[in-house]
Amino acid sequence: MADKITTDETLPDVPASKVKAAQLEGIQDAIAEGAKARFLQTDGVEVQDYDPGITPTYDVFHLQDLVDLDPDALKATLDGKGDRPVSLSEGQVAGLLEVERSGKNRTDIVKVLCDHLGIDSPYEVTDAGPNYTNDVNRSAVKPRG
Repeated sequence: MADKITTDETLPDVPASKVKAAQLEGIQDAIAEGAKARFLQTDGVEVQDYDPGITPTYDVFHLQDLVDLDPDALKATLDGKGDRPVSLSEGQVAGLLEVERSGKNRTDIVKVLCDHLGIDSPYEVTDAGPNYTNDVNRSAVKPRG
């Protein structure tokens, strides 16, 4: 390989070692940018919703048990004050709303999730579920006798 790479007449000749170094730097930058983009897309904790019109709702299946908490415990957990505080992105909370709307669709849980997201209707983040929610009586049933 030549010690210098000849370019056109408008650019100076460049030493081969500088070309190799520039290629290596470009490859490292591309790898770093790709890794950063993958982290932001898949981790969910550090993601900032750059486009507020589209809320990613993936990666919530390991969090499904949160919607089975009672409404007060769910609110405390989402606020980071419960027995099991978790740090969730808006996209993950929207995903939990989608899980709830696709499943049991309980009015009080849907309301807690909507309040946490600051939205009036679940249709602002998901089209899952029917146009109603199920009212659930959460009072304790006393045994007979």
